[in-house]
Amino acid sequence: MDQNKLINRKDTIANESILPVTDSPFQGTIKISILYDNYQVASDTQAAWGFSCLVAGFSNTLMFDTGGDGEILGRNMEIMHKHRVTLDSVVISHNHWDHVGGWHYVRSHLSPHILYLPFEPNAELKNETESHGVVIKYHQNPVKICDHVYLSGTIGDDPPEQSLILNTQNGLVIITGCAHPGILTIIDRIKTLFTSEIRLIIGGFHLKSCHEEELRAIATQMKIRGVLACGPTHCSGDLTRNIFHDQFKNNYFSLGTGVELWLSPNQLSMNI
Repeated sequence: MDQNKLINRKDTIANESILPVTDSPFQGTIKISILYDNYQVASDTQAAWGFSCLVAGFSNTLMFDTGGDGEILGRNMEIMHKHRVTLDSVVISHNHWDHVGGWHYVRSHLSPHILYLPFEPNAELKNETESHGVVIKYHQNPVKICDHVYLSGTIGDDPPEQSLILNTQNGLVIITGCAHPGILTIIDRIKTLFTSEIRLIIGGFHLKSCHEEELRAIATQMKIRGVLACGPTHCSGDLTRNIFHDQFKNNYFSLGTGVELWLSPNQLSMNI
């Protein structure tokens, strides 16, 4: 796995006018709730392969990925008292079953207004989604979802993947689905968009097959790039979690189902 490979030319950002993003950072408190993951933290939630989280605190409430199974996602949301949330939009990181599998549940029970995809939907998905009143938005370039919330644009092509970026007073928060293009490649892309430091990066890092030496080198490179804290989960692997915990110390977060991360102007904390 070449974490420093160059981004394909077709993924190059076309609209140079948005580089870098200069809007003011968010001043309030945000909450990121891990709804679906193959690591279990809260004992009454269910772990399963995949990832989904809920982001609240901005003008829009959004879900990033939907996990692999709608029934499990729904049960976890009910246990976490998130099943009655007013959901504005859903972001899909990439088109793999463990990130899109819960979409039908979300569409039917939470009625989001917008679905953001990093791939062009086929006719079946397009017709089915739009027939329920959901608008599909497909962007290859970086895009602003609402004030202080952005998508990276598609990175890589096997599969094309996008990450979520939250522009906060404490720095950027990046959420990845699987980081198939490489976690360092994603960080490098986002650093071309923003001048702020990276306060936190969480989600799947796709490092499950890496050896210890590789993992320590990647963790070191993340710190060199200015990443202050991290929470690798889903496809990151147990060894990755152990090594990144060792490297980031108190700035490491052990994520899994039932965890809620609170980021305020003065504090970053984790609750269960």
